[in-house]
Amino acid sequence: MISSCPNRCRAKDALGGLAQCCLVDEPVNAERQVVVGVALLRDGQVLAALRRPSANTPGGWEFPGGKVEPGESEEEAVVRELREELGVEVAVGEPLGAQPMGERYLLKVYTGRVLSGRLVLHEHDEIRWLSPDNLYDVDWLAADRPFLGPLRRVILSTAGDPSRFGDK
Repeated sequence: MISSCPNRCRAKDALGGLAQCCLVDEPVNAERQVVVGVALLRDGQVLAALRRPSANTPGGWEFPGGKVEPGESEEEAVVRELREELGVEVAVGEPLGAQPMGERYLLKVYTGRVLSGRLVLHEHDEIRWLSPDNLYDVDWLAADRPFLGPLRRVILSTAGDPSRFGDK
């Protein structure tokens, strides 16, 4: 939604969503509910998850995650949400930024890696591991699109440092 762009730049990315310039460093409105997402990284690829038809925004690809509960840190919410949604334990990495979602929510996306467990789809229909060159091969939800440029740069800049992804 272009009207929620804190920079009022009206820029769009290649898929018609907000461009990365619309990412914000601080919440636009302190009353917004924080929603966290995690860009799970492995072997120079990122996990994309397809939402089930019964979800609020069905059929779109997203970074898995969810709402931060009262008394919970953002990092704790990432760990809880990935355990609930995908059945894995994760290490939370660097923040990629924040993106307003309508008037009520603020999406914050972090990098992360799987520490243990096997991916099991509890709330998604499908997952895909995407390379930096294939990031735009799926139909990402509009709120997640601004994170693709910064994420691509993170993946490419750490290609020679597998410890950043937990690669073996």
